[in-house]
Amino acid sequence: MKIWKIVMCLLAVLLLAGCVSGATIDSATITLNAPATGVKEKLTYSSGITVNVDWTPSFTDTFDPETTYSAKLTVKNSSGNTLANTVTIKLNGDSKKYTLSNGKIEITKEFPKTAKAVEIDDIICKLEEPKAANTPATTVTFTSPSSGLTSKVTWDTKDTKFVLGKKYTATVVIEPTNEKAYPITSPVTLKCNGDSIKDFKLDGQKITFTYAFGETLPKGTADILSFTVNAPVAGQNPSSYVRINAHTDKITATLAWDTTSAFKPDVPYTATVTVYAKDGYVIKEGAAAKINGETAILNMISNTKATVTYTFDEIDSVASVNVNFAAPATGNLAQTAATEVKTMPADAAKTATISWSPALVNGEFDSGIEYNATVTIPISDTGIVFDKDTAVYINGEKAATSVSKDYKTLTATYTFPKTTFIPNPIEIIKEMFNLMLAIFNPASYFF
Repeated sequence: MKIWKIVMCLLAVLLLAGCVSGATIDSATITLNAPATGVKEKLTYSSGITVNVDWTPSFTDTFDPETTYSAKLTVKNSSGNTLANTVTIKLNGDSKKYTLSNGKIEITKEFPKTAKAVEIDDIICKLEEPKAANTPATTVTFTSPSSGLTSKVTWDTKDTKFVLGKKYTATVVIEPTNEKAYPITSPVTLKCNGDSIKDFKLDGQKITFTYAFGETLPKGTADILSFTVNAPVAGQNPSSYVRINAHTDKITATLAWDTTSAFKPDVPYTATVTVYAKDGYVIKEGAAAKINGETAILNMISNTKATVTYTFDEIDSVASVNVNFAAPATGNLAQTAATEVKTMPADAAKTATISWSPALVNGEFDSGIEYNATVTIPISDTGIVFDKDTAVYINGEKAATSVSKDYKTLTATYTFPKTTFIPNPIEIIKEMFNLMLAIFNPASYFF
């Protein structure tokens, strides 16, 4: 029984050994970038192997300029794998068979000479000038050389955006992007924003200098303040709508009127546009100011705030209306439209409709009735309106009036004298008969 257990354990060990055994490597791929001045070694290879590289001549961190390098690659199996006696290795795209020797493969690779270093001894850069509301620049731009340098800019402020009228100083640090490929050599000349920089510090390969600016300038100036508003219309409430016609990138605006009530005729109204410069911009003193194309009054509150005011002409109203039509007469048909409408000024209204009370029978006036005429007069000239003071005369007599909310319709009322009373003939005959009876037979007449 013990022997059987021992046999089973041995079988298990053999089976486990078979399961964990690695692969036999008969091909591999290796990529080793060619040396370049100031660049680090870059080696990649396929799984199942390890590769070690020894360079001749040696270097520190990155490849040196104008140097011819030779690489010795030592290829071994990685843990758990086995190299075949003959292994096909593709190195930088070229395939070749190599024979295993002492458990490894050694390959020598020659490379062309690295490039000459580009020495930098003349630097021309530009630092963005502070302008109000702009974010401070963090780097400079280089005019010369066009490549090989990097920079970092810090400012003597905690402002996240430049403030108008404030002075700022920048500290600029310039370094090569690659010290071996683009070394800064002494003596070096330096210009920034067209100015020769004499007082700078060169520490190894790092240049540090400061650059002071004058007062921060605005990003731009608004020199035209032109707006469109909704002109006053009788009966309508003032609108807050205002359209900016120029410098929409530089200013904002709000509109206010000298009334909150609906516009009335014969009253001049003033619109006031308050103008605000956007962050970083200013308003020019004496800027051209217009509202609805008309010259307006500019009042400068500061270089970032102003008002533009304009007073609109009064809305003209009709002074008087004369309406003529046939007066009520017993038995006549009543008119429902005026015969004549005259206004001052002329042609402001041309028609008028008439309604009657009390109600008519068959459209005719009855006798002995006091009739009221209600005359409705619509405006016909869109450039003028009625108002509460518009006088209406009906057949030469002044009538009571009321005006609609939009001042476009006038209503006049007038009460005519009673129509002539005409007795009923049948009733007259009956009364005469009763009178005769009373004369000849008084007892039969009933009073």
